[in-house]
Amino acid sequence: MSNLLGLRVEQAFTAAATNEPNRVAVCDQEGELTYRELRERARSLASGLQQRGIGPGDAVILIGDGQRDTITAMLGTLMTGGHYVPVDPRFPAERARLMARLSQAALALYTGAPPDYDLGGIPTYPVNSLITAGPRHSGQHPEAGPDDVACVLFTSGTTGTPKPVGVTHRGIVGMALGPGPLRLRPGDGMLLHSTLAFDASSMEIWCPLLAGARVVPADHRPLAPHELAQLLGRGDLTAAVLSPAVFQIMVTHHPAALGGLRLLVCGGDVLPVAAATAFSHAFPGTLLINGYGPTENATVSTIASPDSWDPTECDSFPIGKPVDATSCYLLDDRLQPVPAGDIGALFLGGDRLAWGYLRQPARTAERFRP
Repeated sequence: MSNLLGLRVEQAFTAAATNEPNRVAVCDQEGELTYRELRERARSLASGLQQRGIGPGDAVILIGDGQRDTITAMLGTLMTGGHYVPVDPRFPAERARLMARLSQAALALYTGAPPDYDLGGIPTYPVNSLITAGPRHSGQHPEAGPDDVACVLFTSGTTGTPKPVGVTHRGIVGMALGPGPLRLRPGDGMLLHSTLAFDASSMEIWCPLLAGARVVPADHRPLAPHELAQLLGRGDLTAAVLSPAVFQIMVTHHPAALGGLRLLVCGGDVLPVAAATAFSHAFPGTLLINGYGPTENATVSTIASPDSWDPTECDSFPIGKPVDATSCYLLDDRLQPVPAGDIGALFLGGDRLAWGYLRQPARTAERFRP
């Protein structure tokens, strides 16, 4: 375990692919893609990127939804030593250009229809055009390490300009392979339905792919509750991440669809107590997790399940306790621990912390402490 946690994302994926090359890695609308096939496609794309000058430290914009080509692009970019910057194809042009400029992207890739806007003059290619038929990349780069940036995810910008968070390989691998209930099993299938620009997609992609499980992408369009219920009822889906609002709707109208899952993670907002309690009583075989954490600490920092909650202590569902390799501190304005029962600000520490805000030292110094 400790050896795996010290790897980069593409190295941990390669270990899973070497162990079970014929296991299904992605099952999408095009069919099944094995770990061996995904690894070879990513190595071919890495060669195409390298031929266009992409190497360690370079940022690659990725415009697309969750599907085999975007996952290939992520892996291929990481194999060059670079990092990817996911952009939702529905973002307005101004937002996409801002993300390209703040990340100082060297190149852009897209799946589906080409973007109808310019990204500041950087070269832009469809993913498949760079999957070469020639020599494949080795899949590793000697200058790259686990503390390098793996991807740049932008905060929502609700409190100002969106901030580019430099999420590290160590943070993603720790999230996917750290001990605890979030680590998937090789037989699991996880739903991928979040926009790639949202940090939940990192869990939906890398938790299965680094653990030898499969990614099951949804059709990336707004799904009606009954459509989501049909999707969740598939036999190859055992894990999913839902927002509390969607969880509430599904518990109210289609609880049995959720009850077929082994693991259900809710996060991004306050978990509704009544829905969580009713669901857990009705479907004890599904492990319901309340996951809390910011993008700056690799998506999930604390977890709680209904059986760990004492409703006599508080009337809201708790955020729980720190996940492996994360520390939580409740501090006052002087950064001193507050007494038990007092209100304080939550500070997070540990191996999963991001690099900071990419090329924004003042903002980084304001939010990240030694």
